[in-house]
Amino acid sequence: MQYRSSNANRLVQRLCRDPALVVRLRSEPESVFRDHGLSSDEARALAAGDPAALAAIGLHPILQVHLMMAMNPQMADLINMSAFTRRLEER
Repeated sequence: MQYRSSNANRLVQRLCRDPALVVRLRSEPESVFRDHGLSSDEARALAAGDPAALAAIGLHPILQVHLMMAMNPQMADLINMSAFTRRLEER
């Protein structure tokens, strides 16, 4: 599969390495999208965070998860092996 939205993919990859960009994205997303050359469709999809919209613009599935964790820090607590194994042990 070809991931068409290379600007969106690059932006989300950068979010994984640049905490200041994550903070900026949360406070001024339009500016970040513009600075990274995103189309209006790409910007809308990233802002909404809807998996179907992200897939439609060609955002890689792994990067979709990274975007969700960047935009919702509490998700990172739910997506880790320690929490997963604890939940298994609780069953």
